[in-house]
Amino acid sequence: MKSLFFFFSLLSLSQAATLAHRYSFDTDATDSAGGNTGILEGGATISSGKLTLRGLGSSTAANRMTFTNPVDIGGNFGATGVTIETWYTDTGTGTWGKLFQFGNNAAGQELAFTHTRGNGQQTGVDRDGAKLLGEQVNQNEEHHLVITVSPDGNLNTWIDGVQKLSDINTNDLANVNTNFEAIGATSWGDPGMTGSVNEFRIYEGELTPLEVAASSEAGPNNTLGEGFSINSFATSHEQRQEGESAFLSWDIVTSNLTGSLALEIRNSANAVVHTSSNPAGDIPITVGDSGGIVSTQSYTLKAWDTNSPEMIQSRTLEIKVHPGIPTANEQSLQTIASTSLSITLSGVDSNLHPKPELSFIVISQTTNGTLSGTPPNLTYTPFPNFTGLDAFTYKSNDGKYESPPAKVTITVDQAPSPPNAISLSSLDFSTDLPIGNYLAALSTTDPNLNDFHTYSLTPGKGDTHNNLFTIAGNQLRTAADFSGEADNIFSIRLRTTDQVGLSFEENFTLRAIKIAQTIVINEIYANPPDNHIAQEFIELHNPSSSSVDLSSWRLSSAVNFTFPANTTIDAGGYLVIAEDPAVLQSTLGVTALGPFSGNLDSAGETIRLRDISDTIVDEVDYKVGFPWPVASDGSGASIELINPSLNNSLGSSWRASIPQSALPEASLLDFSSTGWTWRPGETEASIPTSAWRTPAFTEDTSWNNNTQLPIGYGVVNGVTLNTVVPNMRSNFNSIFLRNTFTIVPGEIPSQLLLNYTADDGFIIWINGTEVDRFRFDENENPTIDDTATGTGSEGAFDKKLIPNAGSFLVEGNNTIAIHLFNATASSSDLGFDLQIIRPSAEDALAQPTPGAPNVSSASNAAPNIRKVNHTPVEPTSSDPVVISAQITDPDGVASVSLEYQLIAPGDYVPSQLPLPIIGNNINTSQPRLENPAYENNWITVPMLDDGSNGDTVAGDDFFSAIIPAFGHRHLIRYRITVTDAANNSVRVPYQDDPSRNFAYFVYNGVPAYQNIDANTMANTIPVYHLIIRKED
Repeated sequence: MKSLFFFFSLLSLSQAATLAHRYSFDTDATDSAGGNTGILEGGATISSGKLTLRGLGSSTAANRMTFTNPVDIGGNFGATGVTIETWYTDTGTGTWGKLFQFGNNAAGQELAFTHTRGNGQQTGVDRDGAKLLGEQVNQNEEHHLVITVSPDGNLNTWIDGVQKLSDINTNDLANVNTNFEAIGATSWGDPGMTGSVNEFRIYEGELTPLEVAASSEAGPNNTLGEGFSINSFATSHEQRQEGESAFLSWDIVTSNLTGSLALEIRNSANAVVHTSSNPAGDIPITVGDSGGIVSTQSYTLKAWDTNSPEMIQSRTLEIKVHPGIPTANEQSLQTIASTSLSITLSGVDSNLHPKPELSFIVISQTTNGTLSGTPPNLTYTPFPNFTGLDAFTYKSNDGKYESPPAKVTITVDQAPSPPNAISLSSLDFSTDLPIGNYLAALSTTDPNLNDFHTYSLTPGKGDTHNNLFTIAGNQLRTAADFSGEADNIFSIRLRTTDQVGLSFEENFTLRAIKIAQTIVINEIYANPPDNHIAQEFIELHNPSSSSVDLSSWRLSSAVNFTFPANTTIDAGGYLVIAEDPAVLQSTLGVTALGPFSGNLDSAGETIRLRDISDTIVDEVDYKVGFPWPVASDGSGASIELINPSLNNSLGSSWRASIPQSALPEASLLDFSSTGWTWRPGETEASIPTSAWRTPAFTEDTSWNNNTQLPIGYGVVNGVTLNTVVPNMRSNFNSIFLRNTFTIVPGEIPSQLLLNYTADDGFIIWINGTEVDRFRFDENENPTIDDTATGTGSEGAFDKKLIPNAGSFLVEGNNTIAIHLFNATASSSDLGFDLQIIRPSAEDALAQPTPGAPNVSSASNAAPNIRKVNHTPVEPTSSDPVVISAQITDPDGVASVSLEYQLIAPGDYVPSQLPLPIIGNNINTSQPRLENPAYENNWITVPMLDDGSNGDTVAGDDFFSAIIPAFGHRHLIRYRITVTDAANNSVRVPYQDDPSRNFAYFVYNGVPAYQNIDANTMANTIPVYHLIIRKED
């Protein structure tokens, strides 16, 4: 807490008021300044240097002090103003009781102070009606009260040096009469004051705020210009760590001492830490124990004149003390299988108390390896053949306090080895595919599960038709026209290479086939995260090689919409029908037809597409919950058809629009990038004004070429300008900028992340589509006459995640156009820099992709799986359990595996760990940590469709396996992995499902209790099971 300093001497104050009456009550009611002796009446007495008022009776004559001669506030002070100053203690005055009253009780003719008013229990001044302080002044404490009134009625009130009231233009002070004048009583006959008055003063004129503060500091035994004054009492540090030092310093004005100065400094425990007679000085102190929390420690300076030791002045300051709790550093480390890893634990200790070095202790051990050594130097050795994640936690200790636990995460990778297989998502492709179109997805089997791979067509055996194809990322694409090649065979040779250069080659035989294709319902957005925003839509896709006329086609069932005349959908194109096209345009940047009537039920609904003859062309009866996607239920994702050739009536043909790409984060355009062109906003950049934003625009000589960001003028905090815009201030409001960035074929991201610093506002277009506007009117079509809507904080960096980027990005060069605005023409500066990031899948958000390829699209999807069941539904300890699922795939089902995990009573293993409790709080904004133990102890068995192993009918697409019987109260988890003949695989529950597995609970029923039959209890008392770890 900061100390309050008065840098003046009481002697040096130029007083605006003269002391007229002073009652110190040392032994009697003498007026030492004006000679108007007080008269004690009723129960009023003087003792111990105070006027004591006992609150006896309620008449105007009892329990008060009056005056020998009239004080006459109005007559004597009406022309100069008046100040009433007193030190008093209220020990329980009744409601409406007054400290003093001058004048009668008519508004404007009195000046009085009421301890507690009846309306709202507030303290107030009676002057021109009630003037309330907004609070009740605490009882049983001595308070310093100052009231000043100017001749024309301006009223000010201070309590303990703090101004509580200021009111102008009350009635003239001269109106206060002499009908009633008393301390401790009221003309209303209200309760007499209960308490004491230490000092009572009346000044001719008004004390200034500075004088009020000085008098409050000097106390009741000193008047202005008397005694000594504490000028300052300060600390060198307002905050310190436990055990650290600080200096306390003081400065005392001693001009009017009659004896010698004495002082002492006491700490929070009231122990004296220093004594002195020097008027100025400083001392070192060591802050004490904080108790393990941030706390305050106070120090009080007390000073007195040795001739008047009872007249003590004091100052108190506070130092905030931090315990200096150490921290332990989180670590993320890597090793390879069967290879030990050296680990050095570390932490941070912000102070050297009580010892300069930290010690460390391991709290929880690793589960898939061993730790050896003495902290902080440890060695981790993974178990033989183990790969995956392992972890342990530890704390640091500074000799007094322990840190919160920190986690060391260890990734055990397989030893570097070459890939051993290449897979294509499809070996058949359509003869209708145009040149450069996607044909199949490439994937690699690699013992190193976390490796990234690049692909190439390579010469060698089987490379006969390599020249007819091309590679883009992980996609095999056409490089020739195959329209007349139906049923022909093509041979290619592929190479996959991992990031350390290890490679594998394989030959493939492809077949061109003729595929009949039609319009499909391709994406459904039924449950946006904000139900107040009308964002629902349906997307149609034309997978054929010819455009389709949709005039007079219609959507029916859940929603109704008739397509207007001349509506076509291009070959390979998309068409969006929206609940509110304007909202979809403003929120996702997509042009849509609509609005449709009806609504898309978030729990499931039927959508039908009918042609002009009312024949059903496509129909989807979507739902939420396995096998349909789960993440589409209000999390921001839509449901997307994996491939237009799939049966879209099956939930397993759909996925949530969660970015699936394995591509890492990449910078498409970095900060301080070069290659920019810009021109001043003295005239519009083009006619029409939108033309300059498009890739087709040709820049003329008004554009400055090959410049580098940041760009601007003046001084922008935190930004070093590489390009300075001349003569902009007061001449033009904005500048235009253009550049390009490149998207590698096959790597168009579903989202973009823009990072920027902008002083002041801007609009950004990519390939002519507006993607962001910052500090600029949302409804304004920008011109050179416009300005930004605000200035923001110079040097601050902001970011914006742009959804549905596939709707405006293209492979190859993409054009970015920026209109950068100042907030005012006379602004002293302008500054801008930009970075464009392709976010990783982990950083991207679930977003729909209307009018663009689906993020979950695949040319050859994994098998469809549905109708997953276990029988019996509620098994006992004597029941084996049959797990069954219906599985189909156009390429044929190659294998189905069932994994199950046995959880014994009392040994529950959560899939995620609970969030830590820190200071009795849980930070629910952070993700829960994965539990490595969840992936342990799964048993794998095959599921068959051959009439054996629990399968009832061979060849009916229902695959089954048997889990043996387990004991009472065991929990059995299970999950299923399916693989087709093209080596496409998937595990269910799906990735977007928060349920990591299916499960059943073995239970033999409620046992008999107190001779009451179990069936009777089960039918009358609900049975609950809490399955949880002991430590949770």
